[in-house]
Order: sequence, then C-alpha cells, then structure tokens
Amino acid sequence: MVAELRALTTARPALVPVLLGAPATPAATALAHEAVALLVRAGLGEQLAAEAFAAIFALTLGGIALESVDPPPAADEAALREATAGVLGVADPPHLDAAVRLMGTTDVTGPGVELLLDGIRARLAA
Repeated sequence: MVAELRALTTARPALVPVLLGAPATPAATALAHEAVALLVRAGLGEQLAAEAFAAIFALTLGGIALESVDPPPAADEAALREATAGVLGVADPPHLDAAVRLMGTTDVTGPGVELLLDGIRARLAA
C-alpha cells in the first residue's frame, strides 16, 4: 500500500494536498479496517493495532508531503542555511546538512516505514 500510494503521488504531485485534506470515506474506512484486522491477526491488541496503522498512515502521508517539497536551488542553499541557523539560534547547527538533504528527497517514506515496522515487530516478539 505504501509503495502504491507513493508511486501515485510521485506521478501526480497535485494529489498530495488533496490526500492531506480529504474527508474520511467508506473506502478509506474499509482500508483502515482491513489494516487493523491484519495487525490484530499478527498479534497486536485492537487498540495498539489501530495506533500502529495510524502511525504507518501518518508517516506515509507525511513522507509523501516531504518528498513533494522542491529542494532549495543551489544558489539559495547558503541563505537557507543561514536563515535556519538564525531560527535555531545556533551559529553552526550540527544536523543542518541532514535536514537540508531531506527537502525534496526521493524516498523518506520507505526507510521510515521500515523503522516503524521494526518497532512493531519488536513489540510482537516481546
């Protein structure tokens, strides 16, 4: 599901704001039901399964939104870094390079979902 949604929004970036602001539909609720049921069958309690699905869904949409951000033009990167340092109140923020690289990156969703799933798997194994 994550890969399909990412492929769809990569091909049609105008869908990102529509997805983020869309009301709940019967089809979306049915999808959530099936995802929760799958996680319950895997061994999570119903509430934890619902929370896990919500986290996966939020991470997926958030990652897609982040991927749709245009990276800063190379000519503007120094000004962006300087302005960000000002907002943070630190002359040389230690993780600024990683934050700048996130803007317009091609895949934050996949690795993030894998990290989240690792946590769910660890919970199931405990």
